[in-house]
Amino acid sequence: MYECQESDTCSRCTHSQHLKGCVDCHFTFYCAGCQNCFMSSNLKNQQYVFYNERLTKQEYEKRVGSLNLGNHATLKKLQADYEVMLRKTLRKYSTSARIVNCTGDVLWDSKNVRRGFHLTACEDCAYCVDNDSLKDCYDAYEAAFNCERQYECHACNRTSYAVACSISYDNHHIYYCDMCHGSSDLWGCIGLRDKRHFILNQQYSPEKYDRLTAQIISEMSSRPFTDNRGRKYAYGDFFPVEHSPFAHNETVAEEYFPLTKGETLARSYQWKDPEEKGYQITIAAQDLPDRIQDVSDDILGQVIGCAHQTRINADSTRIDADRKIDENPRIDQSDSALECGHQCTTAFRLIPAELQFYRRLNLPLPRLCPNCRHSERIAQRNPLKLWHRRCQCDPSVPPLGKGRSGGVYQNTIEHSHGKEPCPNEFETSYAPDPRCAEGSGEASRPEIVYCESCYNAEVA
Repeated sequence: MYECQESDTCSRCTHSQHLKGCVDCHFTFYCAGCQNCFMSSNLKNQQYVFYNERLTKQEYEKRVGSLNLGNHATLKKLQADYEVMLRKTLRKYSTSARIVNCTGDVLWDSKNVRRGFHLTACEDCAYCVDNDSLKDCYDAYEAAFNCERQYECHACNRTSYAVACSISYDNHHIYYCDMCHGSSDLWGCIGLRDKRHFILNQQYSPEKYDRLTAQIISEMSSRPFTDNRGRKYAYGDFFPVEHSPFAHNETVAEEYFPLTKGETLARSYQWKDPEEKGYQITIAAQDLPDRIQDVSDDILGQVIGCAHQTRINADSTRIDADRKIDENPRIDQSDSALECGHQCTTAFRLIPAELQFYRRLNLPLPRLCPNCRHSERIAQRNPLKLWHRRCQCDPSVPPLGKGRSGGVYQNTIEHSHGKEPCPNEFETSYAPDPRCAEGSGEASRPEIVYCESCYNAEVA
């Protein structure tokens, strides 16, 4: 798999999203059980589909074979075609299945979930992200495997009755703990295993433990901690962000809630500036061979400049006009005058297994460093936010509808609501228009979003 996301049980697929059980599919979107499909979307159990057109095996192989997919220029054109296809592709309001009374996105086999994202088999939960098998949890992140009664916790697998804990497995009744495993009745502990009745890593009798923890809860509730910006943290709140050992831009928070350095410091979060590197770039991204067939093993010894930094340098007035990248075989990374916003490493190298992978899948060499590639993939995912909007299905304009979708998509059959606009409303992670997105930091999204009923009528 290469440059794919939100996909499951797939093989030899590239540049695709939301696939399940697919093989040899490229530039595809929302496909399931498909093989040998190219530049297509909303397919189920299909084979040899090219630009959403069903072909014979021979014709499909002829068209795909003529594209020269191992060429970087071809890849750029196909990526542009893919963006056009995505703008015309019908979307369901939420990527979810087998859910009852839930709001959020990417939800599976769940019930009574409020504002959950990327959840499987969860029940009676709210504000949870990236979890599996949770019950009665609130504000939990990256927990899994039969968790119950967690509040403000991170990565506490197989743990129940936990408050403000992090990376602690196989526990119950733990509070404000970190890296504790197989334990119970812990308060403010770190690095314990198979322990009982500990406070601040000191053991007490069960009776004294109960008495002290009641006192701690009372103190935390009546005299909450106040950080340097006046924010109060009472019992139940997670640790103050000013006590984090990590800077904001070192954590996954930067992926979901990106901030500039100024915005970060204004919130009294920490910021880490990039460290000075001692390497020198030996080949610029634009000087790489276009075709993977023309790449020799010598590339493994090269330090490749990230294309983002090359573009930044070209646009910066602080770069000496007399120094041209294509005339200078060794480009010092200190030439970087601006930032691309992706925590660009400015350069990268290839390892033998990676080069072998590109050759086997007939993929051109990447032009971006791993950080920039990762950031661009993350940008394709919907935000962890919801907007209230209505179904865009509107057949009021003949022949089968041009209204709410602006004529980009027309229904293929008549839906249950007949010739009237669909009345269904929902919460979705697709922002509806600039007015709704204003002030949220999110750009307006151009997708065509249908309710589940209308989507299934067109696709299923």
